[in-house]
Amino acid sequence: MTHENYNPVDLGQWLFYVVKRSTFERLGSASVGLATVVRSAKSDPVWAELRKTVHRAAEGEEIDETLWWS
Repeated sequence: MTHENYNPVDLGQWLFYVVKRSTFERLGSASVGLATVVRSAKSDPVWAELRKTVHRAAEGEEIDETLWWS
């Protein structure tokens, strides 16, 4: 992809990395870098598959109702 044909509002050009919460918890770190996220993700879902991929990753995960930003 070149700068000329890049369109930031075209979500089909974005990469989405879905990682289970428990995967991050096992790392035991307060933050992670992009390399860790990419390595931990099972796939690079396209925008059309994102909802299904997130639901699949959430199966069996513990739900914590604590607001992370408070």
